Amino acid sequence: MTSSIGLEGVFLYQEVNRLTNQLVQTAIEKYNLPPVTKFKILHDTSRTFVLALSTKQKTYVLKGIYISEGHQQFILEVENHLRNKGIRIPRVIPTQNNKLYFVYDHTPYLLQEWVPGNPFRYTSAKSYQQIATYLGRIHSASLGYQPSQADIESSIDYWEEEYTDKLYFIKKWKRKRSHTKNAKKKWILKHIDFFLKIGKEVKHHLLHLPYFHELQKTPLHQQFLCHGDFHRNNVRVDGDEWYVIDWEFVRYDYPSRDMNKVIFKIMSIDEKWNPSSFHAFLSSYLNENPLTFKQLGLLYTDLAFPHYFYLFLYKKWYHDMDLDEVQEFIQSQQEKTSFMLHMMKKYI
Repeated sequence: MTSSIGLEGVFLYQEVNRLTNQLVQTAIEKYNLPPVTKFKILHDTSRTFVLALSTKQKTYVLKGIYISEGHQQFILEVENHLRNKGIRIPRVIPTQNNKLYFVYDHTPYLLQEWVPGNPFRYTSAKSYQQIATYLGRIHSASLGYQPSQADIESSIDYWEEEYTDKLYFIKKWKRKRSHTKNAKKKWILKHIDFFLKIGKEVKHHLLHLPYFHELQKTPLHQQFLCHGDFHRNNVRVDGDEWYVIDWEFVRYDYPSRDMNKVIFKIMSIDEKWNPSSFHAFLSSYLNENPLTFKQLGLLYTDLAFPHYFYLFLYKKWYHDMDLDEVQEFIQSQQEKTSFMLHMMKKYI
């Protein structure tokens, strides 16, 4: 006998399958595609719904992002700007009416060519330099883009609020667990004031940094764009050709935001904070996207802020770690934070 929970699961599956079939049929009509022989759900999250569609001739990606049409237009414009600057991004296929997307159930959907290759692999110091080179190329190429929409803002404008909110969360985490008997949480509490102290110092430095305020007043076309989700699965490598996919988090922001994600990955590969790895990464990045003295000052300032210690607490990464792993994580973050703080002070 099937349980009621099992029946609900069956009905949910049938409903999702029905709606997906309707979406696929709509896409076939919008793009005048040949019969789709199979499709596969690649992503189904609170933000995106992505399908791989296969015909006898080709495979496509059908992607819906739960955003406004204006935001979708911004993403498309950014991608086109970067393509024109030599960054490989999957081509968007126009509909029969020469539109770059169609709207289905209040959500914009677009069809892209399937990108061959495999996710980028971090294997050695050389791979750190390769990813840094490509990231620097992207950031350099992003300059000069002027959005057609008037309501596009830079995330730089919200850094002060972001720093404040993250420090508040860390303090709240400390207060709520002050009497814990859990060994991992006790170890975190032993070191939490280090991150709070430096976080406050970095925030104070940021707010008194002339270039930070100068940048907030800088026209958007003179500011950098950041991918926003620059991890290995979003960098596809096919021989000598590199493609960057999934631009739904793209925004005006500072290079440190994409760089910090890569640095964190490098630290996880090295299993420690390694200044040599960082210097190799930064040197390769700057070869493609040279930064001035004051730009480097802001870079080190943001890299010194304990963003990843905050994520460690907020996302409860420690739940899936043993005590040794928690200790290693905190030690590596302390070493990285201290290094960046030292560098920040050299660029005053």
